Amino acid sequence: MPYFKDRLRAERKRLGLSQEKFAALAGVTKDTQLNYESGSRKPDSDYLIAICGAGVDSHFLLHGTPSSDELPAEESELLLGFRKLDLRGKLRLLGLVEGMIEGTTPTLAAAAAPQTQRKQKITIKGAVGHQVNGDVAGPLTVNVANKKTIK
Repeated sequence: MPYFKDRLRAERKRLGLSQEKFAALAGVTKDTQLNYESGSRKPDSDYLIAICGAGVDSHFLLHGTPSSDELPAEESELLLGFRKLDLRGKLRLLGLVEGMIEGTTPTLAAAAAPQTQRKQKITIKGAVGHQVNGDVAGPLTVNVANKKTIK
């Protein structure tokens, strides 16, 4: 796609958003979004930062080639699928990946965190597949039947 306006529209559609929802995400009105997609106006840097933060492929938007072109096919497929997920889905997938690599390679956050002595290990499993696994280092709030219990 040779024109910015066409790439912008394609990215909005790839994310599955209407012009109104995409505009709200970027902090502009629907009319402004329409002007950007028709090519009658050019967006400012604040708009571009907002939409790229929401999952728009900035390399594709500015250059016309997807950023996933340089990745192997399997990684490209994973990246494209990840970008289609909502925030909850992205967090679940990141948790899954973190759990799969736990114990094999320390993450950057774990390597940078100061080492503390483990106090107590706790595992909580839910009836619908939710699982919390980790150390208890502070107060724990548990919601059961809309009542809060603090331990």
